[in-house]
Amino acid sequence: MFSRDKKKWLENLLAKRGKDFDEEFTKMITIDHERDVSEFKKASKFKNPKIKELGYRYLHMIMSHLLKIKKINGN
Repeated sequence: MFSRDKKKWLENLLAKRGKDFDEEFTKMITIDHERDVSEFKKASKFKNPKIKELGYRYLHMIMSHLLKIKKINGN
């Protein structure tokens, strides 16, 4: 399920509307994607070929999404 922090963030997000919602949502998506890029980079360096392939396969896609959300945020 969700961690305590993630649940708290979701509850906070649901209370927001309009621009405040958009800003909080894009902030959290950026944080999540940055974490995911880091984890998939690690996976792409594993010795296990299946994990390594998984890391390589999805890293580009996640990095692409991160760049898009940063562009939306003006970063």
